[in-house]
Amino acid sequence: MQYPFDYKKAEFVLKSYALSTGIACSLIDEEGNTILDIDDDYSIYKNLKLHDPGLKESFLYGANQAFVYGGSYIFFGPFGFVHFTTPIIRNQIIAGAFVVGPILMTQRDEFLYDLVISHAQNGKENRSKIINFLDKIPLISTTKVKALSDLLLSSVYFVSEEGYDRFEQDQIQMAQGSKSIST
Repeated sequence: MQYPFDYKKAEFVLKSYALSTGIACSLIDEEGNTILDIDDDYSIYKNLKLHDPGLKESFLYGANQAFVYGGSYIFFGPFGFVHFTTPIIRNQIIAGAFVVGPILMTQRDEFLYDLVISHAQNGKENRSKIINFLDKIPLISTTKVKALSDLLLSSVYFVSEEGYDRFEQDQIQMAQGSKSIST
């Protein structure tokens, strides 16, 4: 399949990122379809057969927000899991995106367990198995998530044909966005 970016470089970045962080990573196309998954130890969506039609849309929405505000975007997806994304830009449009997660930024609780159990295939019969999977999802501080998100952002420029020029532009745009939010 032909992609509007260097697929081999994208695969290299995602595999390296997943291996070094221990967090699942995905590559999506410009329509939000997953074209590459680099799984982690828990593979929560696959192992529990959690199918949410909003997942694809939340990934695409996150990529669009990252594009609008420059840089990367941290967001809550379905089931309260945290993801972060950064788009691959070509000719000023989104050609694809890196999506990382799921992770957690808050403590696990009964609400999370019950929510996932209610959506998992055979959830009630597999409660202890599901809780075991949920307990494997990394709990990461907001400061570290921001740093991981920044690292993902700098990695995407290796794949993007616009490279460092786009990086500088995003840094300026993020700084301007931070100023307008704080005032």
